[in-house]
Amino acid sequence: MSPADPPAEVPPSNPTTGRAPAGRAEAALLRAVLHVLFGVWGLSVREAAPILGGVPLRTLFHWRERPGGAPIDTALRYRLSALLALHKALRQVYPDAAGQREWLRAPDPDGRTPLALLMEGRRRDIRLLRGRVRHPADGGSGGR
Repeated sequence: MSPADPPAEVPPSNPTTGRAPAGRAEAALLRAVLHVLFGVWGLSVREAAPILGGVPLRTLFHWRERPGGAPIDTALRYRLSALLALHKALRQVYPDAAGQREWLRAPDPDGRTPLALLMEGRRRDIRLLRGRVRHPADGGSGGR
């Protein structure tokens, strides 16, 4: 192998997007988040797509079928990690899926639901909601 050749374990990039398919760890991360979104939280594809950064519905259907083939860039990796951190915080307050679903759809004093905030697609809102769950006394909505 010459110094210009990539290591064998690095999958080739897609020439159109420049992204490589997900590695094992990234595919596992995507599978876990898809399980949370669709299984635990009971979201629809239309609800989940903006939460995942506005991925096209067709792409999301493809990811559900083959998460290992999804091109995962740094921004998506951070978003997936933040979503798992939110789920972990919710699981500590609401160990059952029904409690988490109720929390996601329960309006705050301003009439906004955490789900509506997540669907705006900003990563900072995922972190904000995680903080609300972990520290409800600081203006959060945990413990509803």
